[in-house]
Amino acid sequence: MSTIPLWHLPIVFLAGLIGEGYSTVIGSGGILIQFVLLFLGLPLQQVVACDIAGAMGANFGIISASGSAPWKNKKLLLALTIPLLIGDIAGAFFLVHASAAVLRSVMLGALLIVLGVMFVHKREPPWHLDSVRLNQKAYPFFTVLLIALGWYGNAVGVGSGTFSKLLLSGMLRITVADSIALGQIMALPGAIIFVVVAASSDLLVWPYIVMLWLGSFIGSRMV
Repeated sequence: MSTIPLWHLPIVFLAGLIGEGYSTVIGSGGILIQFVLLFLGLPLQQVVACDIAGAMGANFGIISASGSAPWKNKKLLLALTIPLLIGDIAGAFFLVHASAAVLRSVMLGALLIVLGVMFVHKREPPWHLDSVRLNQKAYPFFTVLLIALGWYGNAVGVGSGTFSKLLLSGMLRITVADSIALGQIMALPGAIIFVVVAASSDLLVWPYIVMLWLGSFIGSRMV
């Protein structure tokens, strides 16, 4: 897009504010953001790229509001971040080279899965984050799930926050609040790499990205 109408910018800001605020509490707020970007005329590949890159504002918002607790269990954090980062890198390059038809198919399937998982998910009594220890026998399976989550988060984006919360709270038996904070810290390295890859491929519309960063940061801090 060569020229962006000024009236687009407050709309994108509000989409980031409402979408990421909703996503922080419930999940899947990216649906609203991607719908708005499609309405404003972006092609699907740029819509997905701008949504994922714009969510980095929420990363910083949630991390800054979470205090030091999620950082204390550094061994757990490192063990979870490495496989997620591998998937993040693979997902970023998939988005750059994927066709719109493939993206539509993956997104439709993902939305159906998100709705199904949210419907059947059941909570168990949580553990405190400091006391969580990874089950060594289950870790290889957990690694595969994290790689898949990272790939999906940087290839499609919609529902990745919901999947992250359900995966971390279910597999580690931690609170939803802890899973949100932990998930955002884990996702930050991959988010930075995604911005670099997407920017080098001319997929980012920077005025929209700035508005999404501002909106998503404020939205994530309001809830």
